[in-house]
Amino acid sequence: MILRVGDVAVGPLPGGGFGACQVSGVDTETITIHALDHVAASPPSLEDLRDAGPARLDHHRSELLAQVSVFREDEAPPPDLDWIGNLPVPAGVPSSVESYARWSWPLSQLAVQRDWDRLPEAARAGYREFPGAERFPAGLSDWSFLDRITWCTEIAWSGPDRGLTAALAAHPLITRLHWDSAPAEVDLRATAIRDLHIHGDGVRSIRLPAGAHTLELDSARARTTDAHDDARARATDAHDDARACTADAHDNVQARVVDAHDSVQVCTVDAHDDGRWLALTLLGATRAPAGLQQVREVSLRGAGVLSASALTGLAAPHTLRLSWSEPPGRLDDPGHLTGLPGLRLITMTGAFGVPAEALPALPLLKLLDVDGVPESVAAALRDRFEGTGVTLVLRGAKGDEWLVAHLDNPFRDWADESVPAGTAACEAYATALRAIDGIGSPGEAEPILRTLVETLNDLDMEYEFIDTIRREEAGDAFSVLAGRAGVPDATAGEWFDEWRDF
Repeated sequence: MILRVGDVAVGPLPGGGFGACQVSGVDTETITIHALDHVAASPPSLEDLRDAGPARLDHHRSELLAQVSVFREDEAPPPDLDWIGNLPVPAGVPSSVESYARWSWPLSQLAVQRDWDRLPEAARAGYREFPGAERFPAGLSDWSFLDRITWCTEIAWSGPDRGLTAALAAHPLITRLHWDSAPAEVDLRATAIRDLHIHGDGVRSIRLPAGAHTLELDSARARTTDAHDDARARATDAHDDARACTADAHDNVQARVVDAHDSVQVCTVDAHDDGRWLALTLLGATRAPAGLQQVREVSLRGAGVLSASALTGLAAPHTLRLSWSEPPGRLDDPGHLTGLPGLRLITMTGAFGVPAEALPALPLLKLLDVDGVPESVAAALRDRFEGTGVTLVLRGAKGDEWLVAHLDNPFRDWADESVPAGTAACEAYATALRAIDGIGSPGEAEPILRTLVETLNDLDMEYEFIDTIRREEAGDAFSVLAGRAGVPDATAGEWFDEWRDF
């Protein structure tokens, strides 16, 4: 698709309704887009938008245009944007900005601004009086503390309801909820929850408010949880990433292991228009819930193996995002994708175990975006889709022999920035892993771990490639090795921060 400055697209808003965005700048690497100040129940025409100015955001603590730059190589325009024509860019809109996000950001911000404008003024004023992070004592007996933290926008909770939904209904500023070990029946219709992440092996029914934007389901993922009497609560300011409060009831602390292979239950979700305005994410072995026949965008994320059978029951998606966090990156039952005949965009990240012939023929597919694939599969994909009308985007292709040596390495993707640096980092980790597995006591781990960090220091000095994300990946890998050696977490954290220069 060739876009020009002034091109206008109309698309659905998260939670319902329609908005519009416009191209404000085009260069070789990025396209800059801004939202127009128009929200309606039905798609606007070009004439409806002729006098619309740029959307300006003042929700929470924002004071900016709803404008962002998108890297061309990272993402194509989503299928639900309908390009309807060209209009002059409103005066005062810059042609580029140094803020980067996905195509969906401007329209999602229109929806967030709409939700903000609907809040009582007292709630908006309370948020803007945010004094800074505050911690509350353990053992709170009720939710009255929320009246004191008027800036709270997010809650993390574990276990039975215990007054949670009533508290959310009374505090409409809280729009994000993470609910672990959730009960069988979850009814949030009276709340303002916009983004819900829910885990619970026994969840059978979820009722969402009409304006919900996203739903993440994680109902059958292998993990260990610290139950704390099923009463851990955390409230955070989602926009400042400020830790707000933690309420822990430490009665009857128990560790519990949830086995992903125990009975996988399918719950029913009650959402506005059968999920038409909702983005759905399925984590681990979770299966698509009943009731979301009209959901348009679905993400399936997990470790080494995903199954397309998890999507059974969905029929309307135009976008499917598959993401593997660990090797081998295999997709089981790919034939189930034929049950999604409207698919126009598929993205796959970490798909090292998906052969070129695995994806079935999809009549409406327009874009296949793959990040992380063996070079032999990349070549086969080019051959398969050449001349078909499907745009193929390939990134992170790696040599087959290189992958044999490094597929399980946590620094595998560092080679995308620099093959020599990434390969050296992988070898340093592999050396440390072999040494750790050969020690007899935790005390022998310190020089091994220090050597790893010093090697990463030297690589960063030479190649200058360890950014914030890679620093976090290095910390995670270091923590895994330290834990394998029996080094306490606190000690490992101190060592890593003391030794690293990146």
